[in-house]
Amino acid sequence: MSYILAVIYLALVLLRPQEFVTFLDASNILAIVLFLSFVFWAMSSNKLVKSPQLYMLIGLFVSMMLSHAANGWLGGSVSIFWKILPSLLIFIILSSVVNTEKKFKLILALFTAIMVYLVLHGIDQKENFVGWTGATLSQGTRITYLGIFNDPNDLAQLFVASLPFMYYMSRQQSNLILKYFYLFALFFSLYGIYLTQSRGGLIAVSVMYMVYLYFTKGAKKTLLLSAVFIVLLGYLSGRIVDIDPGEESAFERIEAWYAAIQMFKSHLIFGIGAGSFLDHYIRTAHNSFYLVLAETGIVGFFFWITMISHSLRACYAAFSVRLADMDDSDYKKNLTNKASFAVFLSLTGYIAASFFLSRSYNVFLFILCSFSVVVYYLETGNELMKNQGLQIRKSIIITLSLALLIYLSTLVLIRLGS
Repeated sequence: MSYILAVIYLALVLLRPQEFVTFLDASNILAIVLFLSFVFWAMSSNKLVKSPQLYMLIGLFVSMMLSHAANGWLGGSVSIFWKILPSLLIFIILSSVVNTEKKFKLILALFTAIMVYLVLHGIDQKENFVGWTGATLSQGTRITYLGIFNDPNDLAQLFVASLPFMYYMSRQQSNLILKYFYLFALFFSLYGIYLTQSRGGLIAVSVMYMVYLYFTKGAKKTLLLSAVFIVLLGYLSGRIVDIDPGEESAFERIEAWYAAIQMFKSHLIFGIGAGSFLDHYIRTAHNSFYLVLAETGIVGFFFWITMISHSLRACYAAFSVRLADMDDSDYKKNLTNKASFAVFLSLTGYIAASFFLSRSYNVFLFILCSFSVVVYYLETGNELMKNQGLQIRKSIIITLSLALLIYLSTLVLIRLGS
């Protein structure tokens, strides 16, 4: 029962019916479904799956609350507790109850159907200016949706992260009709990204495709095919070729990054307070990495980065396992049949898009991280804590190196744009 309710919760998060169906408007249905799913999980025989990602999420949870307490606002800590709690609960539930391949594939099938629905909504919105949900176009031309996807860039990020799941599902089908349905959904979602006119989304697709090519084709073919792919994307989107440090909107973004660095320098340990960036600057950071650094300091940044890096590492550990008699060519061909490779690509695309969005604590990120726990267990039969551990020293080095890189690159971009 916990699994069924968790699937319903995922559908509600993505479809957002509570935002346009009148009788659901005041029902707080998301919280009710999640609470019931957690209760059924707690009463079931499904044990808590201990993973580095879980511990890092708990650490991020605590550091976000401390970020407000350290700045003298205990009320902010309480507010953040209730905001981030659903993400923690759905992570625990999904990583525990999605314990078979069939259950995981059902979730991916649901994702696919919802992406098709969202693109159809976008087409309706494009034709009529207002979609059937009441969501309107952004800037008169860019499709949007509702709630956490009411920005075209957020919607593009969702499409990007879902593409590998559709490709993986198409590879799993013996039925030609289903195979072609998933391939249609993939290209239809690419059209959805085009309709969002999101430069970040297009760049994320390029990054994800390059990673795919690297693992399946090798480095040389990656360079050649990536160049062709990027030129094609540039031709399809007039906005992508405008990425320039001197261009007005781009420089405003860089100025926001510089402001984030200044906030980080003045509140090094715990930051200015999770969710407080707009209290200190006129626009958002437009970058999830900068946002975490500014709002939660080096402590929160450590937990956030380590949660993501452990998720990527878990997927890599799962799909890099090969049979003793499998040569390199067979291994590369088999990669696309691995759910862990699909989740790895999905996380890669999501994080690439996050470099242009302030969506550091979006519930969808934590859902993807829970998938990394699921696929590792399904494909190796082991728990992450036994095989991977926390690797604290390596995580600290990664965190400090990234923080330094972000700081130095911002100074360079400011100089180039001036």
